[in-house]
Amino acid sequence: MTKDSIVSGTLVAFIRCRDGLVVCGDTKSYIETSDNYFDGMQKIYQLNETAGFATFGAVLIKRGKLTVFDAVEVLQSFNKEQPFSNTEMYWDRLNLRFQDKFGEYIDPIPHEFRPPTRNPSTSCFFHIIFFFLENNNFKITVYYFLYNKERGLTYRQFHHNAEQRFGQLNHFLEGHQTVYEEIRTGNDARFNDLRNSPVFRRFIFENLSEDETTVEDTLNFGEQLMVASNERQKLLNDPSPIIIGREADVAIIRRSTGFGWLKQQDYSKHKRKTILQSIKFFFKWLFK
Repeated sequence: MTKDSIVSGTLVAFIRCRDGLVVCGDTKSYIETSDNYFDGMQKIYQLNETAGFATFGAVLIKRGKLTVFDAVEVLQSFNKEQPFSNTEMYWDRLNLRFQDKFGEYIDPIPHEFRPPTRNPSTSCFFHIIFFFLENNNFKITVYYFLYNKERGLTYRQFHHNAEQRFGQLNHFLEGHQTVYEEIRTGNDARFNDLRNSPVFRRFIFENLSEDETTVEDTLNFGEQLMVASNERQKLLNDPSPIIIGREADVAIIRRSTGFGWLKQQDYSKHKRKTILQSIKFFFKWLFK
């Protein structure tokens, strides 16, 4: 028996502007067990007319070509039975569903082949960031699924009212932030061009208010942050693999019209590419 492939990695930016809450996430993923990457993994999703969610961490586990655990599928299936609501009943039942489905995956696996504890200090296996409009206010709740192989535990933790993480800024990030932190607080001269960039200066150092920020401003900042993270991470003393992609999905929740897409990748194209690669591999194996 071989170990399953853990698929992870992302950077998601939450940015407030005069028109609403903008969420920007890259579409690249890292396969931890084989040290490979692939593009075209969706990480931002719509839940209903006024709510969406974004993912980070090991939300997908594969065994060869077979998907054996998919946190997004679990959530979407649950949401069809129990429409999203910011209530303790919803959160408790969602957590039970995740524990049940993860248990169905992991219980038959011998201990030595089970996924490792991803972060010993936090035991966080994956987390899902819910963003939604409630009583005309933007709300963010983060669901953490915690797993510790050595202790044989799966458990959960919620961070409600996570919108407080904006603090005095008009944005906050979830995920791999080493390039962003270098721009914001570092002194590496190789990043001075980014620190002096009008886009980064406005958002990171000048701290524009929501009323001063347009949708176009947030879209520009989010996309440039993804590109900079992709290109500059290799310059830092960061042991993590480069897992931030250049391409991004961008969604918005407006008070007037609810959830909408500002930019979304064509995932059918990526699926066709994956199918073609599988066919090529099969014929290469057949005639070798």
